[in-house]
Amino acid sequence: MKNKTPSRDIVNADGYLSCGNNLFDLSYGFNYVELAGGGGDGIARSSSKNVILFILSGTCTISYDQYAPREFNSFEMIFFPKSSLITFRATDNMKLVYFTFEEMSTAGSRKTIERLGAFKSKVEYEFKSLYMKGVIRDYILQLSSYLKSGIDCAQLLDIKQTEFFILLRYFYSGEEQAMFFYPVVGYDLTFRNFVLDNYQKCYNADELIRRSHITKNTFVIKFKKEFGMTVYQWMLKQMCQKILLKVIEPNITIRDLMDEISISDNTHFNRICRRHFDKTPKELIFFYTIEK
Repeated sequence: MKNKTPSRDIVNADGYLSCGNNLFDLSYGFNYVELAGGGGDGIARSSSKNVILFILSGTCTISYDQYAPREFNSFEMIFFPKSSLITFRATDNMKLVYFTFEEMSTAGSRKTIERLGAFKSKVEYEFKSLYMKGVIRDYILQLSSYLKSGIDCAQLLDIKQTEFFILLRYFYSGEEQAMFFYPVVGYDLTFRNFVLDNYQKCYNADELIRRSHITKNTFVIKFKKEFGMTVYQWMLKQMCQKILLKVIEPNITIRDLMDEISISDNTHFNRICRRHFDKTPKELIFFYTIEK
């Protein structure tokens, strides 16, 4: 696997999407890569970055959070929100562009996401791609030629980012866009970004609420409206996903899993595994060892 262009290190990446050797550098902006098919699984902890993959050619299998592995092919694009847990396998030689960004901060992207709130209730989320229509295909092929030529102009690539969101608004329905961006579509983008940016820094829900500097009652109401569940349920889900990401790493131990979620009590951790995975910690590690 080789990166054809230097990475735009405008914002220091604190996450990675790996395929064998951590070769997807999640810096801000666009990058072009070629992947050799048949390699081992890569693991992604997207951390503070959102990611859009544009597949130019080839086939890959991707699993995301609780969703089972699915196959994706040429001229499909896939969106992963920040804090996603991803496994990736290139089954054929691939060419792709990936776009990483921290927030929907530009006028075009924020406008796109905020207007989709009206469509969210009309779709039932599935982890699937959005097929590149002709105009998007032309756009990404032109962009990939820029990247392969070594063009690394921040001004140009910022324009291309804005152009992408404009094209989405004009050539895809509200329902199609809402399905694509479903994990980040909400009623209060500022509040949603605060939660996604801060929950990993907090030991529990009460600490997250304190960081928000709003009353607990207001936070609870806003959170339920934005995420569709209580803050306790949501943070518990994130904890379980962290365990599942960690347990698939090679030579993992029970202590490694406990350290990952900052738990020191063996009995407590055993209860968590039995309650949420129906397995003891040892059985959980063995299960994923066999799966690999």
